[in-house]
Amino acid sequence: MGRAKAVGLDNIPIEVWKCLGEEEVMWLTTLFNTILKTEKMPDQWRSSVVVPIYKNKGDAQCCGNYRGIKLLSHTMKLWERVIDVRLRRETQVKMNQFGFMPGRSTTEAIHILRRLMEKYRDKKLVLDELSKLIKDTVPWCMLFADDIVLIAESKQDLNMRLEDWRSALESKGLKISRSKTEYLYCGFGGVNDDEDVQIAIKGQEVPQSTKFKYLGSFVQSDGTIDSDVAHRVQARWCKWRAATGVLCDKRFPTKLKVKFYRVAIRLAMLYGTDCWAIKKTHMRKLEVAEMRMLR
Repeated sequence: MGRAKAVGLDNIPIEVWKCLGEEEVMWLTTLFNTILKTEKMPDQWRSSVVVPIYKNKGDAQCCGNYRGIKLLSHTMKLWERVIDVRLRRETQVKMNQFGFMPGRSTTEAIHILRRLMEKYRDKKLVLDELSKLIKDTVPWCMLFADDIVLIAESKQDLNMRLEDWRSALESKGLKISRSKTEYLYCGFGGVNDDEDVQIAIKGQEVPQSTKFKYLGSFVQSDGTIDSDVAHRVQARWCKWRAATGVLCDKRFPTKLKVKFYRVAIRLAMLYGTDCWAIKKTHMRKLEVAEMRMLR
């Protein structure tokens, strides 16, 4: 764990355990063994402070547009990591899980989704040997934390997959969010045999969209990246406006401003760009935005 992190209700930071050295290891080992034997953990670990953070989209008065961040006990986080290491020895996480897995970042999930769309768009084939090859190399169900992407060749197939997920989740006390679920139709094959078929979750129709935001990157039904390029430029300007107090302050040296710009602002526009099939027009938009800021 890193230093200077917000603490939980017990107000014990991770720095305390790091400073105690070997004594800390012995004390925590005794505590964790006691928890395992008694199957009880401290009551303070069951409570946490939730800090709502606005997602910068939608109505600010709607609670659903806020992300709740829990401030947990650092000691409990150490306990969780011990359990996590032991569970990973006994279980195996599937390759289609991209959330909080080493070597499987958000950009990898975005890249796989874009790569699959590019293959269908370039070949304009749906049911052929190429399709079989893609199925063998690309996961047609991708998971990232509580985000699920289902990919299917027909609406009937997608309805079946949705129903399987709905049944599995509801059997465990969970459910699919109807308000946040939408589907994207890519007509690269040129034929839409199931145009009259509706995508629905237990009778409730799922709205169709021409683009959607996946892990911070916009995916369009035509496979292009125009919306994502515009979104990246807009995100960069938002970072720029938030940092004008530093960048426009004459008391700060130019060298420091350049370093701050590269770390805090330029990276906001470069997120997900390594997954783009970029064109010269897109490059010009990015260059124009950067030159306006540097002036």
